[in-house]
Amino acid sequence: MTPLRILLAEDSAAIRAFTQTYFKDTPYQLDMAENGQVAVEMFQAVRYDLVFMDLEMPVMNGVNATLAIREWEQEEDLDPVPIIALTSHDQKEKLLETLEVGCTAHLIKPLTKEAMLKTIEEHAGR
Repeated sequence: MTPLRILLAEDSAAIRAFTQTYFKDTPYQLDMAENGQVAVEMFQAVRYDLVFMDLEMPVMNGVNATLAIREWEQEEDLDPVPIIALTSHDQKEKLLETLEVGCTAHLIKPLTKEAMLKTIEEHAGR
């Protein structure tokens, strides 16, 4: 079976490096984007099984990147890929906004390996 391909859109180099360690010794292939614009470009070039999308990034934030991905999926007549919003906010309004723009679910930072792997199994498990 082909390993699941996962995209992490996160502007913090430290968080990207730290998260990469979570995926060692897992059956997942992790690609990383440093902002939403790069994430959208990567998403359009490669078929991902799941996207972790930081909401607050420079160049293009996660909300706009999610909207762009969902629009592209519709234009290409593709099934929506699960997009998991990553946020440090736990206010109900902010979390509802992530669902309104097309995110499948959300995780509140700081991220843990267990939460990320459980989310992958729940939303992209085969």
